[in-house]
Amino acid sequence: MKNKHSLLTVALTFFAIALLTACGSSKPTAYTRTDELNEKLQELVQGGWQIHNSTRTLRGKLSEHYAKMDANPDLYEVIGTSTGCRSVTVCRAAAVNAACVEIAVKMGQDLKGKTMRDMGVDEGAEMPAEYNRFQEACISKFQGAVKGELEESLALIRGGANGLNSYEIYFLVDKQSARKKRTQAIKDALEESNLHKDYAKSVEKFINDEVE
Repeated sequence: MKNKHSLLTVALTFFAIALLTACGSSKPTAYTRTDELNEKLQELVQGGWQIHNSTRTLRGKLSEHYAKMDANPDLYEVIGTSTGCRSVTVCRAAAVNAACVEIAVKMGQDLKGKTMRDMGVDEGAEMPAEYNRFQEACISKFQGAVKGELEESLALIRGGANGLNSYEIYFLVDKQSARKKRTQAIKDALEESNLHKDYAKSVEKFINDEVE
């Protein structure tokens, strides 16, 4: 009886060791693009969004969207949104404009931040009025130029109880093409400005970094 008890104890010990070894050697599952796709799809469906302006399914268009980005690392996503519009035409135009504004404003913020760092200006400091005018000109020029770089990937619509729609367009933008338009916009604005030479030099450094 004692021997049987000893054998049982040994067997249970080996089983426990094997179980712990198996658990310890198991690796966490990597987060995949499919996981991201499923999460995004669930989020959109639960949010009441539907595919628009396409005969494809939402999953199909979203899969295609991600596949394009995976195939070309120079592509990045920009989402233009609009709300409170009855006409789809108005919705779409507002979403396109929103995407252009988002890209252009970010460019202006990046330019200002790098210029201030280059000149040793504190982040919260006020910039001269002439620089602010120059930056506004950069944003305006780039906003108009980057519109041609927006590649529509998919469009979504969500109807409201009051008859007003929300609209989203997922765009893909090529980094290299957008950089060229950004550089040209800054150059044109700089030529037209009366920017102080110290600020102008910092802006020129930004342009040279863009070209490289």
